[in-house]
Amino acid sequence: MASIMLNRDTTDTWELSIGETDVTDRQGDSVEGEATHAATLTSGERLIVLTPVFSEKFNKRPSFASQLTMSIHPPAMGYEFVENGRSLCAVEYFSSGLAGSAKNTVWMDRNADPRLRLVLAAAMAAVLQLQSVAAAAPAEPE
Repeated sequence: MASIMLNRDTTDTWELSIGETDVTDRQGDSVEGEATHAATLTSGERLIVLTPVFSEKFNKRPSFASQLTMSIHPPAMGYEFVENGRSLCAVEYFSSGLAGSAKNTVWMDRNADPRLRLVLAAAMAAVLQLQSVAAAAPAEPE
């Protein structure tokens, strides 16, 4: 979770939230072992959804060959920021290029208003920071 303010204006605060939410059944009970990814950027008045994007489609049951290929050359991963069906920006936080070179790519709609572009830039920087910390963290034992 991150809070974003422009010029210390506390009346215009945005909240970035990235995490998982429990999947519930029809009675409202949590389904054990099931969670769904949830990521949003909101000011209270506006809601921007961060949609996970990948350079390749994932099958529910990938073949052994595709699993081997993905372990050698994993797909690029990132988020697309979408508000009311309109793509505002995107950030690629993981990419495995040739010879192991990793890069981060960002894109932003030039027609967005300047204040929103600052908020989006701050949110994308927070996503990159979060993902770099997550990549550096040791894996949890199962």
